[in-house]
Amino acid sequence: MLDLNCSYLDDIDHDAEKQRIFNSLKDLEKEEEMESLLNDFSKFSSLYNEAVLLGLEYAIKDYIIVSAFSPDDVSRPLKECLGKNISDAWGKVVSKDQMLWDFISEYKWKHLDMETFDTMRQGD
Repeated sequence: MLDLNCSYLDDIDHDAEKQRIFNSLKDLEKEEEMESLLNDFSKFSSLYNEAVLLGLEYAIKDYIIVSAFSPDDVSRPLKECLGKNISDAWGKVVSKDQMLWDFISEYKWKHLDMETFDTMRQGD
């Protein structure tokens, strides 16, 4: 008889989520970096597992995209940032997902001279 323990059920959830993210990235397949990643499922799985180990829940797809397109001088500080536990002014621990999104916003502001709001307005 099959032992349905929490670990096994988590693996099923992760596999389904991994496949959903993999399929959703097909739209970016025309980009060389993403094509390379999507043609090597083990490489994709490795990035997915890395994101989970860093503590990401909702921003796994964002992490994979950033990792695929960014040079080492961006991904290295990102991993360092996600490796820390940061608290806000009220002492509440900031989620890893929020830390990733904040890192991306700060990077765009510092290095690309672009505010997040400017990016949203570009679609107008």
